Amino acid sequence: MPLDSNLFVLLVRPRTGAPGRVDLLVDNSGAGKADEPAYEARKDPSTGTITLVDPYTAAVLGESNIAPPPLPNASANPKHRLISLDSPPAEVHLRNKAGLSWAWEMEWEEVQYVWTRDIVSLVGGDRGYTLSVSRRPDPNYPVVVFRPEKKGGNIEILDYNLARVEPATADRKGLEIAALLALCHFIDHLFSLPPLTAACPALTPPIASTSSAPPASTKPAPPVAPPPAPAPQQKKVGLRTLATNEVEVTDPSPAALDAYCERCLSLLSDPSLLYLVLFASPSPNSKETVPAVAALAERVKRRRYKTSGEEVRLFVDDSGAAGSATEGGGKRREGKGSPLAPPDSLKIYLSRIDMSDLLPNHHRRPSTTPVRPVISFDERTGGGKDGKQNGKGEEGGGWRGWFGLP
Repeated sequence: MPLDSNLFVLLVRPRTGAPGRVDLLVDNSGAGKADEPAYEARKDPSTGTITLVDPYTAAVLGESNIAPPPLPNASANPKHRLISLDSPPAEVHLRNKAGLSWAWEMEWEEVQYVWTRDIVSLVGGDRGYTLSVSRRPDPNYPVVVFRPEKKGGNIEILDYNLARVEPATADRKGLEIAALLALCHFIDHLFSLPPLTAACPALTPPIASTSSAPPASTKPAPPVAPPPAPAPQQKKVGLRTLATNEVEVTDPSPAALDAYCERCLSLLSDPSLLYLVLFASPSPNSKETVPAVAALAERVKRRRYKTSGEEVRLFVDDSGAAGSATEGGGKRREGKGSPLAPPDSLKIYLSRIDMSDLLPNHHRRPSTTPVRPVISFDERTGGGKDGKQNGKGEEGGGWRGWFGLP
């Protein structure tokens, strides 16, 4: 719902059964009327060109594509897009702003605008986008706001803020088309919806023959046997991403772990991603997938530090530990005859923020390391001069001891 019923709101709706097509409809829910088509966005899968056309006349209003390189033999920069408008012709350069924050800049009639991204849902990873007037050193104010929804999203054109732009905008329609083409580049995932699968036609009995010839046989037809019960579908094993920041490990093979690692490093390259979740659900092959999650987390942590110099924090949620390894209250059992058993499920967070207070089952190593290991003279507790055991039957410091990690 818009903040004000008088605001101009466009509904973003991917066209069902037509991948590469997105409809922009005028929201008339406040007036009790049907939504009217305002624009139609099309994407060419071969070139990546996004075109905005008129839904009634199919006239091209503008196009957006990667800007050509400045030199003949240079490669194109994906962080620089060129928006070309028709009637009247105009060009708008959309450039990615360098820095830690996500921002794209564009200019219209000697006024600087900036696109910023908002995290609407931290768990699901939904993104909202806002176009604001850049007024350094004064604070910016928004003019276009996109909010994601399950069906697609909605776009609010803030006319009261457009009236504040100095100098006054002469071609508001051109600014609107340029802003929509830039936004279509950010919501590129809405153009890649798969087409609907055609429903299988129902099996109908054959039509009886209308010939006057007598039937060959008058014997009654044998009873039709009921169809067999469908076999249970097996869950596909492979790389499956539940959300933007969640990766489930279901295949512990080396090739699959390489794919998981590249996927995690690609997600961590986004500076707006606060944390990444690696987990393994209870399954018949939990003895292989759970250690694979622990090894994958250590591998991603090392690779991220080596490539970018950023040291992400590692938090563990071992709520799926086997009952033989824990007692009531989450305390470890002591004694030589009850070795720690690995859990049947594991969840590890690679985070840029402190999550120790958010995870009740988190077990972490002490923040400070003693100058020298503690010497225990009680041999019954398993301690020694090397200090490898802590007197409670655990070795390796918590969850790392389950999988032999340092």
